[in-house]
Formats: sequence, C-alpha cells, structure tokens
Amino acid sequence: MAAAAALSPLSGALLRRRFPFHHRRRLLAVVAVSPEASAPTPTSSLLPPPSSPRKAYFPKRNEILELTCDGLAFKGKGVCKVDGSNFVLLCDGALPGERLLARVSRIRRGAFAEATKLRTLEPHHDAVDAPCPLATDCGGCKTQSLAYAAQIRHKYLQVRELLVNFGKFDPDELESSDPDSILKPIVPCDEIFRYRNKMEFSFGTKRWMQREWKEEKDEGAVKEEKMEGGGYSLGLHAPGFFDKVLHVEKCLLQSEPADKVKTG
Repeated sequence: MAAAAALSPLSGALLRRRFPFHHRRRLLAVVAVSPEASAPTPTSSLLPPPSSPRKAYFPKRNEILELTCDGLAFKGKGVCKVDGSNFVLLCDGALPGERLLARVSRIRRGAFAEATKLRTLEPHHDAVDAPCPLATDCGGCKTQSLAYAAQIRHKYLQVRELLVNFGKFDPDELESSDPDSILKPIVPCDEIFRYRNKMEFSFGTKRWMQREWKEEKDEGAVKEEKMEGGGYSLGLHAPGFFDKVLHVEKCLLQSEPADKVKTG
C-alpha cells in the first residue's frame, strides 16, 4: 500500500501495536490523502526533543539555610523559600518579609520540609513589639510581633488560597465587589487580648525556657535548653513537648482576675 510505504519502519511498528486493524485502515487512508505523505517521516520526529536535565533543589536534614518568608500557612507557620528555588519550607516563628537562618528539621515526602528558626537576618514587614514577654517562647501567640491589620490580611489570603487551589473557584469571582460574592472581608476582633473565658495550665517540676541556638565556628549550631530555678512551675506546655512546662505569670489571653487567681 502506498500509504504504508510513506511511514517509517518505526512508525509502522508503533501503528500496529497501538491501534486495531480497522483503526489502522482509517489512519492509513488519512495519510494517503495528506500532502505530507509523499515525504518520508524521519524516525527522530517521533521522539521528544532532547532537553537539558534540570536539577531541582532538595534540602537535606539538619542543613542550615538562609530563607525568606513569603507568607503564613496553617497554625501561623511561615512559608519560606531559598533564594532561586520554589521548594517550600514551613518554619515556626518566621513572619512575612523576614530573612532568617534556619535548620531543616524534617522532610515531608519530598513535597515540602519543616525548619527550625535559628535567628533573624532581616526583620519582617509590619513589625510591632510583642506585648507579652513570653511570645517567642510560649508558642500560643506566634504572630504577636505582627501588626494586627497584617494578621487579618494574611488570614484573608489563606482562605482565598484554599478556595482557589482546592475549591477551584475563579479568583476574579472571589474578589468581586458583588455583595453576594463568596469571599467576604475578615471580621476583626473588637478586643484582641483578654477575651478568653477558659485556660488550662499544667504543673511542672522545673521552669523551662524555649530552646536557644548559638553559632560556633567549629561545630555550627549548638542547641541549649535553659532551665530557670529549681522550683515548680505553673503554666503552658513548651511547644512540641508534654513533659516540659513554661512558667507563665500572666497570660494576655485570659482576663486580669484570672491572672490574680493563678498567681495567688
């Protein structure tokens, strides 16, 4: 058949393997009337063009990296990236716009990683002084050093991202001025402190402070745990631990009378 002659041996083999006989007849008929049928098809045209391999960045556990925080994720974790890479590292204590030094603590099946903040290199946007002296140690109010208006804005962005990426909503429709649109502005709190009517505290045999990291020339980063005093503590569990209690004298989440009851 003339149409069959127009095909290279490799093309004919692929045609016989992938298509039944009655489908092959239709395809050959199309090739026969095609103006390109008179020209032999080179074998190389069936193969994908060669491409230079791109090595994707993938961090190693315990590697120390300079990161830039782009936004906030669930539970207030900072969404961080290495310069020139799209690989995401979630880091507690990192806030949008901040450049920081962090240690890779866990890798989540190659999709993303978790990192532990070591120190700040450049401060974040919308920075304010945290009103609680234990804000960096406790973990219950991770964004106290971020202006409240910025907290509201990032909460809005989190909801929008969920609706677009998982709900498959059109971004233009979400941000429409139509009063019946799905995504509404976040309603801020009237009182951002002293609003809770219930708190649960734990007792401990030591007073524990959050882990500190110090750089040394030869050994890199060394972890130290600070214990203050040998007496008992009454407060909140240290972040990630159930056997260590951070002593809390006052908590800005509960009412002032509750603070007086706690301290006696």
